[in-house]
Amino acid sequence: MSEIPPLPTPDFSSTPVKDNSIVIFPGHLSRAFSYFTGKQTDPKEKVSSLPPLPPDYPKPSGSNQPARPRFEQSFEVGITRKFTRRWPRPQAVRHLSSISSSSTQFGDLVSIASEEPALTLERPTRWTTHKWVLLASIVMLIGYGAVVLVYSILVWFGVIQYAEVSYATDYDVLVLSTLAGSLLVFSSLVGITGTLLNSRPILAIYALLLWPAFTALLAVIYLAYRRVTFSLISTLDSSWTHHFNDATRLAIQNALHCCGYTSPLHSASPSLRCYARSPLPGCKGTLLHFERTKLIQVWQSVFALVPLHLYIMIAALLCANHVDKRFGKGIMPRNYWLSTEDVRREAERLGKKIKVAPPEKAFDRGA
Repeated sequence: MSEIPPLPTPDFSSTPVKDNSIVIFPGHLSRAFSYFTGKQTDPKEKVSSLPPLPPDYPKPSGSNQPARPRFEQSFEVGITRKFTRRWPRPQAVRHLSSISSSSTQFGDLVSIASEEPALTLERPTRWTTHKWVLLASIVMLIGYGAVVLVYSILVWFGVIQYAEVSYATDYDVLVLSTLAGSLLVFSSLVGITGTLLNSRPILAIYALLLWPAFTALLAVIYLAYRRVTFSLISTLDSSWTHHFNDATRLAIQNALHCCGYTSPLHSASPSLRCYARSPLPGCKGTLLHFERTKLIQVWQSVFALVPLHLYIMIAALLCANHVDKRFGKGIMPRNYWLSTEDVRREAERLGKKIKVAPPEKAFDRGA
């Protein structure tokens, strides 16, 4: 039976010899390599400060501390930029405030390798001219859209004067005006959301929603103008005789203070003030004057909004793609894509610099 030689036992009584040629950063490497191995480190772990450099390093002018060496930068897209930089750099911002490298998972290791700041926080300073023009057009849109919608709702609930007459005689115009006001308000909300978020897809939806709203406005103009110009009298005669029921006639009689259509004996709805020998006049003349005045006001008011709405549509088409100074879709070029091979080469480079071998097993398992 062969004897097993005893393992060498280090001499703990002797003073350890310090070797300045090997530098190890356990805090930095454990957090950096835990990203590839899947092990989570304690977030409360304190990051140790960088060790002092040997005194033989040259000191910069005006400083008592030795200057740290800079690593050579290649002409290719560096791994550090792939880790810490975003492409393309937003030009709509002017001031960038750097986040402390210790707040990132492996920002310290990257700072050691490249002496460049880690991830940056963008702070916008000034909007573009196109964005201001777009915002002004959206404010105008939500202004007259809210007016149209509120007026239609007040007519529906009978709040304004002669709302019962408008509801009975111009029901189709009231429905279209409510639809137009709803589309205008909804489009403006979508537009203000896309403008504040600098979202071009949302602004594209906003520019598309302006077309059905414009169609609804044109439909209101067409119905009101055609009715008041060509067929107002015949439409009122037919509606009073064949389409209005007793409740509708009674509501019109009470609102206009009249009885019957041409006289109290012509298709009248009896009430306490409307009977066969009532002194009240017929409703035809009063109703005709009211309808002519109201429809003219409606189509002229809505027609005045057409040039403004056309301006808003043109502003949306021209300015929706220029809310910021980003060119194109902002897709990262293939040269800036981070691959497994890039991470492996960067780890090997860092291992050579700090005299620590990279965890090959971790890369093999991650690949």
